[in-house]
Parts: sequence; C-alpha cells; structure tokens
Amino acid sequence: MPKPILPVPPAENTLARRDRHDFRDISHWVFDLDNTLYAASGGLLDTIEQRICLFVQRELALEYDAAWKVQKDYFHQYGTTLTGLMEKHGTDPEHYLSFVNDVALDFAPDPHLRAGLERLPGRRVVFTSNCGRHAERVLDRLGITHLFDDIFDMRRTGFAAKPMPAAYHAALSEGVLSPSGAAMFDDLPANLEIPASLGMTTIWLRPEAQASERRNYIHFEADDLAEFLHSIEVTDKK
Repeated sequence: MPKPILPVPPAENTLARRDRHDFRDISHWVFDLDNTLYAASGGLLDTIEQRICLFVQRELALEYDAAWKVQKDYFHQYGTTLTGLMEKHGTDPEHYLSFVNDVALDFAPDPHLRAGLERLPGRRVVFTSNCGRHAERVLDRLGITHLFDDIFDMRRTGFAAKPMPAAYHAALSEGVLSPSGAAMFDDLPANLEIPASLGMTTIWLRPEAQASERRNYIHFEADDLAEFLHSIEVTDKK
C-alpha cells in the first residue's frame, strides 16, 4: 500500500481562523459519516464497536479483554481496527466490513439536516473510513442520499484510513478533496490536520461534553451539524 507523505505544517496555519461564519467561497463540501452526518446517540456506534471486538475475538482466537486491547491499539496506530488486522494478520476486509456493519439503523430521517444540506451550493461528498454500502444505508435512512455526489470509502483509499496520509492522497487524486473552495467536517480532530494544510476550511463536530480543541488546524467547532449548516452564510444557489 503506497503511503505518500503530504506536507502538514507543524505550527503555521494555512488558513486564518475565521470569526464570522462566512462560507460564501465554499463550493466543495466534504463530510465524514459516523458521528458527523449522524450522532452516536441510540447506541448504533456502541453496537458496531461491540461487533468489532467480537470479530477480533473470533479472528485472533482471543478472550474479550485481550481482543478489546488489540482493537483499541490498532485503532490508535492505524486509524481503524481493520487496517491493523490487515497489516498484522492478513484479514479479509470484505469479511470484516460485512460482519461489523450488520446492524439495524435505529434513527429516523432528519428534515432539519436535509434542509441544511440543501442550501449548500456546489458538490457534496462523503469521505469515510468505513464501508460505502454502510454509508449508502445511513444516507438512505436519513433521507439525504440524493444530496450527495459521491461516497469515498475505505475500498477506494486502498484500505488506508484517516488520518493516514495515503487516505488523503487517494482522495486528492480522485477530486474528493480540493485545495481551494472546500470545507471538511469530521468528528475526529486529527482527521482535519491534513485538509487544513491543503487550504481547506475545517469544522470539528465536537462530541457531547468534550472540551474545545485549541489547535490551529481546526477553524470551526460545532455541537450540531444541522444547526451549523443553517447558521453559515453561503452563496445563493443558481
């Protein structure tokens, strides 16, 4: 798997932090999926996490506590547990993705989010370190499938996960990321560092009760995606 290095300035921000919610220069909108386009409430992510641990137990013949530790170690080292399992144990990614995403979607369509997305001019894409089929199910459940131009998932990154540079290199090469006129939304601060270095506007979807992140590559923080999309100033759609 190629792992090209993209420049990430350690101290300087390529885009000054804005005081106003002026997004009139943005025409390319990039959204993470899990815990960004939908919240983790309702236990869906907990269920997926439990299935990941169960998969690790079965794949590596481990007891629960040992599997949990492997799961977390690989997540922090590689960006996803799957990438670690592939690198260390040759795990079949399709088997993994099919198993861990075999869950019921227990949330309802979100008209307020749909209206917020509808007012955004230009191109909208999902950039996820999960499975594209899972993303399709989520977008359909939320009633927003028709508002997105593309879903860029782990298969298309060569199973490199954010924040690995190879994932962003693949997204750049296919036009999923754009160095100008683009904004990216994600629930993990580390996933926004490379986009900021490219000149993108970054928005961190802060999990409930988590403290603010004072990092120069986070330009905005939001507690609620729909509310944020309704609050920003955008160019009128033609």
